[in-house]
Amino acid sequence: MDFVRHDGSNVKFKLAWISPRRSCFIFTDRRGRDSMTFTADELVRTFREQRAVLASATSVVDRALVAALEQIEVD
Repeated sequence: MDFVRHDGSNVKFKLAWISPRRSCFIFTDRRGRDSMTFTADELVRTFREQRAVLASATSVVDRALVAALEQIEVD
């Protein structure tokens, strides 16, 4: 995922964890030193406001995030 920070810079994070109920998503940088936590609603809002862009879903974790987000929008 590419996120836009408040200063307008882009930062790349990967999905590190999804809660069992898909209500909380934790993203970390490549080194695992910086993290961001979103509720499902916050993550959807971030996409709608174009403050996040989904990179190609090549890993299992990326595909899980895509599936979780698709389910949230349907519910």
